[in-house]
Amino acid sequence: MKNLPAVLLLVISLEAISQRTISKPAVFYNQIFEARFVQTPPAFASGRDSCKRFYFIHFNGFDSLLARAVAKGDTAKYLRVYFSFFVDKNGVVYDAHFVKVASTQYAGSAGAKTISYFFDDKNYYEKVIRQMVFAMPLWKPALQDGVTVACRVEDYLQFWVGLTPPK
Repeated sequence: MKNLPAVLLLVISLEAISQRTISKPAVFYNQIFEARFVQTPPAFASGRDSCKRFYFIHFNGFDSLLARAVAKGDTAKYLRVYFSFFVDKNGVVYDAHFVKVASTQYAGSAGAKTISYFFDDKNYYEKVIRQMVFAMPLWKPALQDGVTVACRVEDYLQFWVGLTPPK
């Protein structure tokens, strides 16, 4: 009988300990996140610089972009081709879309101005962007709370139109 309070105290404390909630990993079923808002965004397997080189090697629309820009007098500026695509939870890249062509005076400028006359050839640029993204290797998928998730990535490629770029 003397051990009964000790046993009851042990049983009550075990019951209290066993009812603690153990955090479970988050499950993100069928959700697509924006890459800029996840904890660890998706990444090109070889790094950011290799990704930009990949864009330049596989983008087949430079000739038409330059011809259009020069014909309209848009020189001595940077042109940016904006596009988006999805990276699934396994790192597979799919569903690319052309967004716009914009111009800026400085390479690192955040305020690029949309050039509207490129929308006349939107279907052509959509096709070129899809071909470029279709050739991409697997990416490192995004992570949210330690779980791989699908993401929408927005990116651009930029090049100088003119003789000598500013320093």
